Amino acid sequence: MVIQYPYELWKLVIGQRLQNAEGDWLPAVETWVKHGMCRDEQNGRGQVVILEDGKAYVFNTLIQLPKRTGKLLSGTSVQVRMPDGEVRAEGEIMQFRPSQLHAQAWL
Repeated sequence: MVIQYPYELWKLVIGQRLQNAEGDWLPAVETWVKHGMCRDEQNGRGQVVILEDGKAYVFNTLIQLPKRTGKLLSGTSVQVRMPDGEVRAEGEIMQFRPSQLHAQAWL
């Protein structure tokens, strides 16, 4: 049986920096949060995607997501993980584009 979205997409969420009672800044807390299910495709042919600023970008990985998956902002750090937690791909979102049937993100 073929599963359309067999992997998990995780994004890095960086919390607010806070000050302690002495006024010293504490480091921001970084947490990996599951964003949804996905499928990844490596770019072995040197394909490009045109970014919002009009520049051509040779991407490493194309991530296919269900349509209902929430938007991912450019610059968000993500990981594609196997169900056992092994990381298949990781990087920063360069472009996110929702469409009629699914959404796509390029790393």
